[in-house]
Amino acid sequence: MNLKKQAKKKSITEHIPLVTGTFIALTTLVIVLATLDYDENIIIVLLFIITVVLIIGFFGNLIKQKITSYSQKKEQDKFAKHHFEDFKKLVLRFEKFADPYKINIRRAVVEIKRNHDTFSKIHIPDFTFFENFYVQHKVHLNQFNGTKVSLIALAMEFANILGMYNKLYIYEPIEEIRDIGSDEVQRHYKREYKQYREEYIAFLNSYKNFADDANKDFKANDFRGYFDIPDEL
Repeated sequence: MNLKKQAKKKSITEHIPLVTGTFIALTTLVIVLATLDYDENIIIVLLFIITVVLIIGFFGNLIKQKITSYSQKKEQDKFAKHHFEDFKKLVLRFEKFADPYKINIRRAVVEIKRNHDTFSKIHIPDFTFFENFYVQHKVHLNQFNGTKVSLIALAMEFANILGMYNKLYIYEPIEEIRDIGSDEVQRHYKREYKQYREEYIAFLNSYKNFADDANKDFKANDFRGYFDIPDEL
C-alpha cells in the first residue's frame, strides 16, 4: 500500500471514534427528549444534526479532497490560459524559420552546402514533410480547450517539431561542416550564418523562458525548454 492510500486510511480511521461518540451522544439525547415529551421540532432538528454529523464524519475527508482538487484544477486552468497566449505567439513566431521561402538559418545552411563543392554531400533532409508537420500543428492550436492537459499536449507536439528542425536542419549539418572544416566556408556565407544564428538563438531562449515559467507555475517539469545550440562557423 502506498503512502497516499495509507494516509487516507489513517484519516478515515481517526474520524471513526469521534463520529461514533458524537452519534451515540446525540442519539441518546434524542431518546431522552422523546421520552420526556419535548417539542418534536427540537427532536427533528437534532435528528437533522445527527445526519449531518454522520455525513461529515464519514464523507468529510472525501468532500475536502474533491474541493481541494477542484480548486487546484481551476488554478491550473487559469495558468494554462495565460501561458497558452505566450505559447501561441512563439509558435507563430517560428514561422519565419519554418517558411521555405524566407531567408533564415536553415536557408543559410542550405546555401553553404549548395555553393561549396566541399560540403555538397552533407545530408539535409527534404523540407516538405517538416513543413507539413508545422502547418498541421498551427491547426491544432485551435483545439486548445483552456486546460493544463491541452496545453501540455500542444507544447509536447511543438517541442518535437522544434527538436526535429533543430537537429536535422541546423545542428547536425553544422556539425558536419565543422568536421570537414569550417575554414572552407566563404566569408560571405559565414557572415550570413552568424546573423541568422543569433536570431534563431534568440528564439530558442524565448521558448526556454516560456517553458521555465510554465514549469514554475505548474510546479512540474512538463515543458521542454532545452535544445542544442548550433555552433559558430
